[in-house]
Amino acid sequence: MPVPLPETDPPTPEAIAASNLLNFAKQQAHKDLLIRLNGLTTNGLTRYPQAEVQTWPYQRVEAYAVEAAGPNATLAMAPLLAQVCYWHHGEADDATRLAQVLVKAESVRLNDQNWLPAAAFVNGMRAKTEEAIEAAVTPTEVSDAIAALVLAIDEFVALSGI
Repeated sequence: MPVPLPETDPPTPEAIAASNLLNFAKQQAHKDLLIRLNGLTTNGLTRYPQAEVQTWPYQRVEAYAVEAAGPNATLAMAPLLAQVCYWHHGEADDATRLAQVLVKAESVRLNDQNWLPAAAFVNGMRAKTEEAIEAAVTPTEVSDAIAALVLAIDEFVALSGI
């Protein structure tokens, strides 16, 4: 038995072209989104070697641990920070090294506190803009999503001083 054909007409060349244009606009907008958000944080990240940036989560955990321990802090609580201090300052006795680790921990915590608002902004705006791009039904709506992102970035930079 033959399979019945759908009762709808095939898309017109104009409809296909419009769909292709919308898909292309969305692909370009996703690329633009990443370029703009990466550009916002590039200055802060490019000052550091990638290997160092990859240790930030570990440094953060150790920094908060030794600071929370207060006078009970030990070098064993922060082995990465202790190694960083070794390579920064050279040989030291345990008391001196612990003092160095505590100074480094404070620096890590302050950097973390400064970085988190930008990271939260980037995360939230990426999600918001991606949703707007995907919901767009015309290339103009796609452009509007990127324009809203640019405006939000400008406002964030003005408020935060990044």
